[in-house]
Amino acid sequence: MNHPSIENECNIAMANNIRLGLEELDTEHNWLAKYEEWEKNGNNKFTSLLEITNSFNLSCAGNNYIFNTTESHQIDLDIIKMSVFLSEELQYITSSTFEAVSKEKTRFGKQKKITDYFNLIEKISGSIELAGCIVTLNNLAEKQLVLHGKRDVDLYIAFFSLRENLRKSTTQSIFLLFTIWRINKSIKNLNNLISSIVYYIQSYFHEYDKDPNMHLYYPLDKLSPIRKLGVIAYWLELIAFHTNSIFDKYKELDWLCPVDKMADDIIATNQISKYEMMQYKRIFSNDNDSTVRKKAIGNHGYAIWIKTVDIMYIVKDIFRVLYSLPENEMKAIGATKPIVLELLDNMTKVKDYYERKVFFHQAYFQLEHHYIDSSIMEQLENDADQLSDSIDDFIQYLNALASNDIKELLQAKQNYISTITEYSSDDQREKLDFLTEQIVNKIKNVLSKDYVYEELYSSVSDIFKKYANYLVKYPQIFTSLVSAEYLYKQYVDKKSPLLQFDYSCISIMYYMALEDFVNRLIYIPYVKSVLSKISSNETNDYKWQKNNAKLYVSNFYNFWDKKNNAWKKSCEIGVLGHLFENINNETKFKLFIESIYPNINITDFISFGTKLKNIAPRRNEAAHGGNYLSYDDVCKDKEHVYSPLADYRGLIFELLEILLPHI
Repeated sequence: MNHPSIENECNIAMANNIRLGLEELDTEHNWLAKYEEWEKNGNNKFTSLLEITNSFNLSCAGNNYIFNTTESHQIDLDIIKMSVFLSEELQYITSSTFEAVSKEKTRFGKQKKITDYFNLIEKISGSIELAGCIVTLNNLAEKQLVLHGKRDVDLYIAFFSLRENLRKSTTQSIFLLFTIWRINKSIKNLNNLISSIVYYIQSYFHEYDKDPNMHLYYPLDKLSPIRKLGVIAYWLELIAFHTNSIFDKYKELDWLCPVDKMADDIIATNQISKYEMMQYKRIFSNDNDSTVRKKAIGNHGYAIWIKTVDIMYIVKDIFRVLYSLPENEMKAIGATKPIVLELLDNMTKVKDYYERKVFFHQAYFQLEHHYIDSSIMEQLENDADQLSDSIDDFIQYLNALASNDIKELLQAKQNYISTITEYSSDDQREKLDFLTEQIVNKIKNVLSKDYVYEELYSSVSDIFKKYANYLVKYPQIFTSLVSAEYLYKQYVDKKSPLLQFDYSCISIMYYMALEDFVNRLIYIPYVKSVLSKISSNETNDYKWQKNNAKLYVSNFYNFWDKKNNAWKKSCEIGVLGHLFENINNETKFKLFIESIYPNINITDFISFGTKLKNIAPRRNEAAHGGNYLSYDDVCKDKEHVYSPLADYRGLIFELLEILLPHI
C-alpha cells in the first residue's frame, strides 16, 4: 500500500509539537516521561501497519507497511505511538477519576477530583500541539490501519476513544458531569451535562433516526434546559421500545455467550471497525460470514445498550435532583414541580422497563450492572460529614455501600460488620451499633421512595386497624415493619434461597420493628414521664445507683448513657426483656405501666419479658454477627415477630394483646 505522503519537515514539526504538548500538559506529572516509559514496554514496540481490506480473510488481512530505521519512518512511527499513548492514558485517567469519585466520601473531595479532571480535558482539547494526535488517529482510522508489534491495536478505537473523552461523551464522563452539577447546581454545568447526553444519544443511536417519530437532530439550541431534558427522555423512551424489538430479532443467535468479555474489551465506538470484525470471525469461526455479521451487530449493540442503562439512570437522577430544588431555581431552567414530577415518573418507568429488557438475557459477564446510584452517594457524603470524627478508623469500609440496589446494601452491611468485628474494642462496638442503624436507615430511605412501599404501608396499617385509635399517636411505628415486609416480599416470599446472600438485614429489620413497638409504647413514655424527672444528683450518685435505681430499672447501667449523662432514648429487646421480667421488684416501673395500661396482665407481661430475653441472641446475631443468616433463618425470625396470617401472630401482636386486652 502507499504510505501517506507527508513532508518530512511537517512530520518533524508535528512530532516536536506533540512532545512539547505532552511536556507542558501537567507540571506535576511529566507526560513526556510517561510516554517514554510506556514506549519502552515490549508490548508497545510497534513495527508495521496492516491495512484490513477484508475482515473475513484471516490468512491475508491486507498489505503490510514495514517501518524501517530511516529517520522519516521513525518520526512517523513516533507520532503514531504518541497518539495511541495519549488515547490510552486519557482513557486510564477517565476510568481512574470515575473510580476515585465514586469512592470519595466528601463533596469537597469529589468536586476537586472532577474539576482537576475536566481542567485536564480542556487543556488537551485546547492544545494546538496535541491536535496532531487527533489528526493522525483520524486519518489512520479512516483507512482502517492497525499497528502490529507484540500486540494488535485498533487505531479506529484509539481515535474514537480519544475523541469521546475529549467531548465528554463517555458514560464515565457523563457521570462526572452529573456529579459536579448535583453538588453545585450550576446551570452552566447542567447545560454541559445535557449537551454530553445529547451527543451520546446522537452518536450511538443515529440509526434509530429512521423512525419518523425520533427527530434525533431536532434543533435544541433555543430550548430551555427542562425542555431539552424532556426531548432526551422522549428519545430514551423510543430507544427502549426499539431495543426490545431488536432483541427479538437476534435472540435465536445466542450471540453473547462466547463474547461476553469483548463487550468491555474492544467495544468502545458507535460503529464496528474492520479490526473488531476480524475478532468476531476468529471467535465464530464455524459460522458463515452472514451469521458472523449478525452476531457482531448483536454483540456490539448489546454493549451499547448496557452502557445506555447508565445514561437512563443519570437522566432519571437529574429529574430527582431537580425535583428537590427550590421553586426559584426550578424557574431559572423553565421548570415547575409538576412538570419535573411527571418527567421523573415517566423516566423511572422507562428506565425500569429498559433495564429489565437488557439484563433479562443475563449473558453479560456481570449478572447485574452496577451503576453508582447518586442518592446513595449523597447519603455517603452526609455520613462522611457527620461521622468522620468518630469513625475515622472504619470509614473506608463504607465504600461497599456505593451500590444502586437494595441487594448490594443488604450485603454491604454484613461484609462491613464481619470484617472488623473481631478487631473492635467495646467503645468501637458502640460505633458499630450506631453504623448498623445508619445502614438500616439508608435502606429504609431507599425503600420509602418505591411506590410499592405505600401499598405495603396501607396493607400493614389495615392489619392493625383494631388498634388504630391507639396507634395513631405513633405515626412512625410501622416504618421498620413495612421495610421488613418489603424486603421479605422481594427476596424471600415465594422465592428460592439465594446462594452467597446474607439475609441478616431483613431479620434485623423485623427485630427493629418489634423494638419500635416496645420502645414507643412503653420505654420512651416511661423515660419522659418518670426517668427524666429523677434529679442528676441522684442519677450520678453511686449509692443511689446501687440501692434505688433497681426500683426503676432492672440494671441501671443497661439504661444509662454515660457518655451523654442521660437515660438512653431507646433500648434493644434483650435489655427491655430484663426490665419487663423484673417488674415486680421495679415498683416505680410497675406503677407507671399500670397507670397507662390499667387492663394489663402482669403475669403475661413478665412472660413476654422472658420471651424478649430469649429472642435477643437472634436479634444480636442479625445485627452484629460475622456469620451469614440463611433463608430459613429469616423465615423463622419473621414468625417470631410478625405473622398476621398464622395461628401465632408473633410478638408484636402478643404485646398489643397484653397491653390492650379490652380492645
